[in-house]
Amino acid sequence: MRKNRHLADDVSDPSLDARWLLRRERFYEHGLAPMRQPAVYHFDDDHDPHIDVYALARTPQRPFETLITGGLADRPQPGVRAGEGFPRRVELLLRTPAAEEWAVLILREIASLPFAFDLRLAPGVIIRGSRAVRPGSTLCHGLLGPAGEPGLDGFTVDGEPVAFLLLELVTEAELVRGVREGGLALLAALREHKVDPVVDLHRASIF
Repeated sequence: MRKNRHLADDVSDPSLDARWLLRRERFYEHGLAPMRQPAVYHFDDDHDPHIDVYALARTPQRPFETLITGGLADRPQPGVRAGEGFPRRVELLLRTPAAEEWAVLILREIASLPFAFDLRLAPGVIIRGSRAVRPGSTLCHGLLGPAGEPGLDGFTVDGEPVAFLLLELVTEAELVRGVREGGLALLAALREHKVDPVVDLHRASIF
C-alpha cells in the first residue's frame, strides 16, 4: 500500500484509466469534501476489481475525516441481478476523527468480500470481526447502512447507479442483538440511542 496525492496522477500503472479516475475523484470532492493529502491509499495487487481508498479532509460542515473506496463499483456484485433488492454496484464510506491505516485496511478488506467470499453488501449486512479493531477498543464488528450523503447521488458506472454504504463499527453485545433481530433493527437502535456514526473507538455499548 502506498500513498498518492491523486490516483489519476499515477500513470505508472497501465491498468488505470486516468480520465475515469479523475472523474471519480472530482465527484467525491464535489459531493463530500476536498481530498486530504496524501489523498489516496493505492494498493499494488492484482485484485479484480482494483479497490483503493480515498481520504477526504474535515471541513466546518463535516468535522471528521471520510474514507471512501474507489473501484468497488467498477464491477457488479457477483450474483446480484437487477431488481433483487441488493444494490448491484456499491462503494463504502467510513467516518473517522482521523484517517489512520487500520481504518483504511478494514474498509478495503470489507470492500473485497463480494469478490473473495461472495458476500453481498447492502444496508443491514453485519460483518463479523475476529478481534477489536484497535487494542483496547470496544468495537469489533462492522454494520452497513445507507451513507445518507445527498452529494453522492447520481454517480453511475456503465449506466448503473452506485449505492454508497456507510460502515459503522459495533460492539460484541450489539452484534449479538443484530444477529438475533437483524442488522436493520440494529441500525435503528443505534440511531434511537443517538450513536454518532463517526467512529469512537471507546464508546459504550448500547446494550
